[in-house]
Amino acid sequence: PVPPEALLLSHERSAEQRLGGTWTSIFHPANPVGRSPVLAVAAWYLALLGLGVLAFPLLFLCLDNLADRGWAVARAAGLLLAAWGAWMVSSLRLAPHTPALVWATVALLAVVAAAAGWHRREELRAWLRANRGLLLAEEALFLAIRLGTPDLWHPFFGGEKPMDLAYLNATLRTVSFPPYDPWFAGGQM
Repeated sequence: PVPPEALLLSHERSAEQRLGGTWTSIFHPANPVGRSPVLAVAAWYLALLGLGVLAFPLLFLCLDNLADRGWAVARAAGLLLAAWGAWMVSSLRLAPHTPALVWATVALLAVVAAAAGWHRREELRAWLRANRGLLLAEEALFLAIRLGTPDLWHPFFGGEKPMDLAYLNATLRTVSFPPYDPWFAGGQM
């Protein structure tokens, strides 16, 4: 059994977590992306597409048995690899969890993917040319599904959006992992 005090942040970790800043220090209120829903959706789509493009050469090599060579899961894979890298570095306390750390893991993903893609660049180019229609169909399907269900909040029964937003804020503001628990004062997730 875990003693209850094991779930609490130490005084040092609590002070460290307060250094993570506030929502407005991370996302400036005057930023046009935060003020325009259209720009926010475009930025979200382009960020996920960029992570997917970065991860695709790795998936192309690993998922050669799939018709799309992993394009449909490339966004999730890119997001997972970038987030996991930043989480591991911060969890091992090699560096604080900052936007710079996240960008560094994205840059590392880009370097590894570029090396993997360069190794089989002719095959990758030929496959992309031959399967352009499949990729465009998958993009259209992704956009149709996402635009058809833009929100996981059910209009009558509610959902977990407040809880998800609280955990997202805690993770964005944390300096090291595990982050503080937004529902348990003085606790950690």
